[in-house]
Amino acid sequence: MSAPPTETPEKDKLKTYCKTTAAYLNKLDLTETMSREQMLGQGMTTQVSPLALAMDHAAFCTNRRCCRGFCFSLKGILKHYADCYHLDCLECHRFNPVVFEHVLFCEDNRNCRIP
Repeated sequence: MSAPPTETPEKDKLKTYCKTTAAYLNKLDLTETMSREQMLGQGMTTQVSPLALAMDHAAFCTNRRCCRGFCFSLKGILKHYADCYHLDCLECHRFNPVVFEHVLFCEDNRNCRIP
């Protein structure tokens, strides 16, 4: 008799599609993952993290050499996040909690540059 198949954790099912984006995320030390379905099921939080505020800056910053609070890395991550179409992308799942925080407090949904 063979042993029943064990379920692989969700994190093991995810794949890395962009090594550059993965390196940017490693600089930010984002280790938790969240699917977009999990984002929909989460409740409100009361504080915005400094990373979510830095992401707001990076979305509108036009300075290519800006060194303010991970601006360069966040620009690369946002570009990947907007262009990625893989549902099992580890980089997007690691960045989803930051985007979720932004979505909760975004006051300009129509003109927002964050995907």
